[in-house]
Amino acid sequence: MDAGDLDAHSSSVMMYDPLMTSPLDPSAIAPPSTIRVLVAGPNGKMGRTMVAGLANIDDIEIVGGVSRADGPIGPASFDGADVIVDFTNAETAPALLLAAIEAGVRPVSGTSGISLEALGRIDAAARARGIAATWCANYRLGGALLFYLTRIVAPFYDSVEIVETHHSTKHDAPSGTALAIARSIRGARERDFDDPAVGHQNIPGTRGGVESGVRIHSVRLPGVLGRHDVVFGGDQETLTITHDEFGRDAYVGTVAIAIREVMRSGRTGLIRGFENVMGLPSLG
Repeated sequence: MDAGDLDAHSSSVMMYDPLMTSPLDPSAIAPPSTIRVLVAGPNGKMGRTMVAGLANIDDIEIVGGVSRADGPIGPASFDGADVIVDFTNAETAPALLLAAIEAGVRPVSGTSGISLEALGRIDAAARARGIAATWCANYRLGGALLFYLTRIVAPFYDSVEIVETHHSTKHDAPSGTALAIARSIRGARERDFDDPAVGHQNIPGTRGGVESGVRIHSVRLPGVLGRHDVVFGGDQETLTITHDEFGRDAYVGTVAIAIREVMRSGRTGLIRGFENVMGLPSLG
């Protein structure tokens, strides 16, 4: 499966109808019974947020947690769960999610930096098992709209760079969101962006890294949580689309929506991007 088959914004899109109940309304997608949720990495920052927040949602029950400290992961690790929520790391998450799928447990993952190849394997495994899974680089409402709006803009500009800013303890760089945006806008434009050559870099690496022809710059500072600036350059103008986040608690509601979505009857395979969970209109 190539990257085109895994375009982050073309898989399993639920078409939006303004006359229907919004996909963001839990009553539109809630399953008929309580959903039993296992949280991966329950002692991490996001894991603790998920355990505390999801426990307060009426149709969700936290049935436990799973972590590397517990020893090898096996079928018994998933006993009693319908869904596993995963915000861990890209090195271990793919094996965990594949094991969950094998056990019939639906993954809802926001782990940053999972490779296209690994996402392909997760999609194939979920389809073979006849269940749904989600992976979203960003579970924020504004983050989903950032993906969507930048895809609209991308065909109209020849140059773009991404600046992502995160807290100083973030494990990876660049962020999974920045990588996914770069791949997404390159796909929407259907050709590389212009990348002006620099004759000499006084400090190697100051022009940032490149993904899908898009320059990405990573900033790590205390005092911030997360921010993404997508800067398009044109003829004597720039257009900047920015998303800021200020706390982790807001993830709880959107992750709950994704949990309900993977439990929907008839959903199979990997749903990529929260905009697809939301059901925003397909941009092709």
